[in-house]
Amino acid sequence: MSPITKPDLIVDASFPTPFTPIDEALLVAIEYIRKMVKSIRDVEISSQKKKQKGKQGIANFDPTKPKALKLFVATRFPAWQDIAVEAVKAHYNEVT
Repeated sequence: MSPITKPDLIVDASFPTPFTPIDEALLVAIEYIRKMVKSIRDVEISSQKKKQKGKQGIANFDPTKPKALKLFVATRFPAWQDIAVEAVKAHYNEVT
């Protein structure tokens, strides 16, 4: 018996080419959020373990209650931070 081959099998298809440029800033933001979520989950797990051992965990943390997280994203740094960054740039010398 010969194997059945069809021209429209997924294994024969080429990988699709993106129709828009890759947004590097978005990829960095996604990675930041992933790390933030992992950190929060690690703290929750640590707090649960402490409470099981009778130690004080995070205040007001109840693992049985639903949780929510709101992330606020700024499109610009505050003015004072821009001034500080510009001062550092003005005095930065790559050699020293």
